[in-house]
Amino acid sequence: MSDKKTWKEIFDERLESIEQELNNTFSYDSRENVFTINMSELAQPSTFKEYYESCEIDAFEDYEEVSPEWDEAADKLFKSYYLPKIKEIVKEWESTVMYHAKHFDSRIDNTDEEPLSETFAEYFKAFWGEEGSEKELTE
Repeated sequence: MSDKKTWKEIFDERLESIEQELNNTFSYDSRENVFTINMSELAQPSTFKEYYESCEIDAFEDYEEVSPEWDEAADKLFKSYYLPKIKEIVKEWESTVMYHAKHFDSRIDNTDEEPLSETFAEYFKAFWGEEGSEKELTE
């Protein structure tokens, strides 16, 4: 049987996984000024609330064999540490995407197409638009 992990270790692994998943949605080569988007949902984005809810319950079954019992302390850590970190990670991801999109736009000739930064601004407006209050998300 595998060594047991603490809930903090498990939460940290999940947060790292969430961050990696988001960072894998795009790549930008500044030398070639090539922006590659790996987001099939750009046209119809999910909302932060939907993303948050999927992260809230996602993949903890992967830790079934190494996790301790779920108790009051684990629940408190989940609500005070893990859940708030999701929004921080998503905000940082948004900031990175927008920074690279603006850099991309600044290096292309004016075209008839919408600037990439505007496309992403619309995406994030829809993404955050149905978020609801933070209180609702953390209760």
